[in-house]
Amino acid sequence: MWTAYFVTIPTVHYDVIIIGGGASGCYAAAQLSDLRPDLSIAIVEKTSSFLSKVKISGGGRCNITHHQFEPKLLSQNYPRGSKELLGSFFRYAVDETLSYFESLGVEWKAESDGRIFPVSDDSQTVIDALMQKLHNNKVKLIYPQGVKAISKQENAFVVGTTSCEYKANAVIVATGSAPNMNKVITALGHKLVAAVPSLFTFHIEEPKLLKLQGISAEVEAKAEGIETDGPLLITHWGLSGPAILKLSAWGARHFFEKHYKFDLNLNWVRKKQQEVLAELEEFKHQNANESILKPQFGLSKRLWGYLIDRADLSQKNWAECSRKELQKLQEVLTHDTYSVVKKSTYKQEFVTAGGVRLKDVDLKTFESKIRQGLYFTGEVLNVDGITGGYNFQNAWTSAYLAASAIANSELAGLNQ
Repeated sequence: MWTAYFVTIPTVHYDVIIIGGGASGCYAAAQLSDLRPDLSIAIVEKTSSFLSKVKISGGGRCNITHHQFEPKLLSQNYPRGSKELLGSFFRYAVDETLSYFESLGVEWKAESDGRIFPVSDDSQTVIDALMQKLHNNKVKLIYPQGVKAISKQENAFVVGTTSCEYKANAVIVATGSAPNMNKVITALGHKLVAAVPSLFTFHIEEPKLLKLQGISAEVEAKAEGIETDGPLLITHWGLSGPAILKLSAWGARHFFEKHYKFDLNLNWVRKKQQEVLAELEEFKHQNANESILKPQFGLSKRLWGYLIDRADLSQKNWAECSRKELQKLQEVLTHDTYSVVKKSTYKQEFVTAGGVRLKDVDLKTFESKIRQGLYFTGEVLNVDGITGGYNFQNAWTSAYLAASAIANSELAGLNQ
């Protein structure tokens, strides 16, 4: 005969529960605990590691944000969320973010391309500052506990994890693109835009090009009607760098539908065809007896030699080049075509397009329009930016505005 044993799962009460110990979740906890030190706040994290994306971002240096202080221009760097975030950036953006990190003792610097890093060039500086703030403000860190369900019972949310049950008046979901949260979010009445990769590099099977790995150039890149420009980096598998990453972000859904097989056109000199042809003819006139292998247009010697070879030009002097050969070289320089065969994640910085529909969220407060007291911040929303610190800025902005809304709401105070 079997004896039934009933195990009672303990219920713990907090004023606010934040699900997800990443950039947005920790920033929300830090801001809210500053604004309302009287509230009990807990972060529930499924792993044993907090701020893991911060740790690896920017090659381990942490690209905090971008040196773009104009909200309208800042918002234009988000393939998903550009129009919707504009108002949010007028309330809290780069200036406010940097001021807050300064208050935590994080000194920052802007590089020539606009990316902002801690002066230490070490992401641990940012991690330590935020974690110290959470410790000083007595924010409870609960880990490793994965959230299995969120429900609303009377005036409180019930958050069920693998080993405990928590109650709170307000819940912030800051879980990024974690697929295990999809059912939890949809059960609350929200619909999700399917997630697809956003920042990725292109694989190209062109052996001679791949031998140039490590070489970079300023280019214009175009694929499937989408155009970007900026630095391009040749790798041992294909192409990377800001120009490619921007293209991958703006074309994320389209490239997904194409199964990451499409043609890529490169303008190696960022000039119009007729302008390039005119310059090549001038080179011929001015440097008739010089070898065509001498680099032009600011390109590296090896890359220039590769492009000369790609135009089927033999080693000759400029005077020996026919107009037809110059036209072919001009075509290679301005409209060089490659077949992309697949994609890969950009380093470890996995970013997705997709998430909670923005029309279901009040972007002044990042509160759900469906469930009062429920907030969504960071990448769990259908928002993603191009490379350069923009995704973190969305995390900081949405986290602050959600924290500010909760601090000023009548929901807080379950334990008072």
